[in-house]
Amino acid sequence: MPDQTQQEPTIVEALKRLRRIEKKITSNNAEVTRYASGLSSRKPLFDTEDKQLQEVKSLTQSSVDLVQEYLKLKRRIDLTNLAITVDIEGQRRTIAEWLIVKRKTADLMIGVFSALDDSAANAARREDRMFSGEGKTPQVVRYYKEEAKMKELRSWQDVKEAIDGRLEVVNATTSLVAE
Repeated sequence: MPDQTQQEPTIVEALKRLRRIEKKITSNNAEVTRYASGLSSRKPLFDTEDKQLQEVKSLTQSSVDLVQEYLKLKRRIDLTNLAITVDIEGQRRTIAEWLIVKRKTADLMIGVFSALDDSAANAARREDRMFSGEGKTPQVVRYYKEEAKMKELRSWQDVKEAIDGRLEVVNATTSLVAE
């Protein structure tokens, strides 16, 4: 009878298992390369050609099985990331969405609000002064509110910084969803 008290792995445990699987497959590859061929003038490393063939077959099958486990585990992590919602900086999103914000969209939005500046107008003003004989210097006109820009910029920076810490706790305490 199966143990009903067995706890599902947490996200962080599953991620660690994925890394161990990757290392084991890499290790298997090195062994397969070592055992996959030999010289006819030398004795096989496993005494007979049949034993050597079985060892190579066993190692490759092990890697096939590990890849199947990897895919199953990765699918469960992805399902969990899509199912579990987390509050960060007053916003509620799925783990998957927070990962997208962390990896891409926060930087895109930081770029958007960083682009709000008066550099183009200042460059044009310098150019106008070089070609203008008049002593009047045109004034720079901003078509955005600096205060609003800084508020949005800080907000995106704060969210990006908060994601890692919050997801670290969530990943350590959240069990994978069942398939």
